[in-house]
Amino acid sequence: MRAFVALDLPPGAEAPLVHLQERLPLGRATDPDTFHVTLAFLGEEVDDETLGMVHDGLAALRLPPVPVAVTGLGTLGSASPAILMAEVALTSELETLQARVASCARRAGLTLERRRFRPHVTLARFRHRVAGADLERLRRFLEAEARFRLEPVPVTSFALYASTLTKAGPVHEELARYRLGGL
Repeated sequence: MRAFVALDLPPGAEAPLVHLQERLPLGRATDPDTFHVTLAFLGEEVDDETLGMVHDGLAALRLPPVPVAVTGLGTLGSASPAILMAEVALTSELETLQARVASCARRAGLTLERRRFRPHVTLARFRHRVAGADLERLRRFLEAEARFRLEPVPVTSFALYASTLTKAGPVHEELARYRLGGL
């Protein structure tokens, strides 16, 4: 099973992001129902036993709520942008949660990708190389929206998801939800 652990967006954050998506000059907007901040991608083929061990570890976590704030927009991709994202502030609470989630996954025997945690919400994906006039349109859009922000709101839970990739985009199924604030 393809699985990941994520923090959902705080109430009220979805509408401004959807409004922003409506102004995108290019790319394929992601479904607002799938907006989230990935804490750990567990893998493409996680077996039920391993998933159960991850679940047990996540259920035992006792951490405070996590403030989530969008601090701007950006892109990810090496030679050419692959996604447009809303950047999320890396607070100490979010960093601690992500580290503890990753630790639970590793204790369950999973090998996670070794990359710097860059919290974000994917707003759009680019199927083809963005270059020339399209790259300039994207640059102008990012410049025009440079002041986009969402104030911090405490998030009081996170979830374990199964993900199925389809031609229409990913379909996420919540497998379990974990409360934050139970210190």
